[in-house]
Amino acid sequence: MPQLNADRYVVEIEASTAGLAEILAEHDPSLPIPTCPEWTLRQLVTHVGRTHRWAAEITRTRSDVFIPFRSVPDGKLPDARAEQCAWLRAGVARIVDAVREAGSDLVWSFTGPVPAGARVRARFTLSAADKIEGGVQAVWSVTVECEGEAKPALVAEWITRRHA
Repeated sequence: MPQLNADRYVVEIEASTAGLAEILAEHDPSLPIPTCPEWTLRQLVTHVGRTHRWAAEITRTRSDVFIPFRSVPDGKLPDARAEQCAWLRAGVARIVDAVREAGSDLVWSFTGPVPAGARVRARFTLSAADKIEGGVQAVWSVTVECEGEAKPALVAEWITRRHA
């Protein structure tokens, strides 16, 4: 199977973020997100921008421990609509620059230290979905792999519950 090089990933991440910024510029921030029914456009943009900054901070500092999302500098979406798209684009620039600068230096990940530029892939397979009182329970088989490693970084069963 052919592999995408890192530059291609960067292009796609930047393009996806630019697309989200365009949607933000053209629509009301209270717009519901169909694939995330309880989220608004503002919440999605905040999540994406904060996640970019969070990953950039872990990578920039070569952290070997989890950094809480809310402790990341500039992690709050500006209230001024005129500043929101620039804030979103600045976040993706931070993570791209941090990964390029860090190269193969080890940084924290949910599965343990990984090279900053490594590609980590997770596969989630729904094993079971059952009705429970007031909702549904899903059981997922999860495998997380880090490029170049002989064994998976994580194999787990993940149980989630959603209540109405």
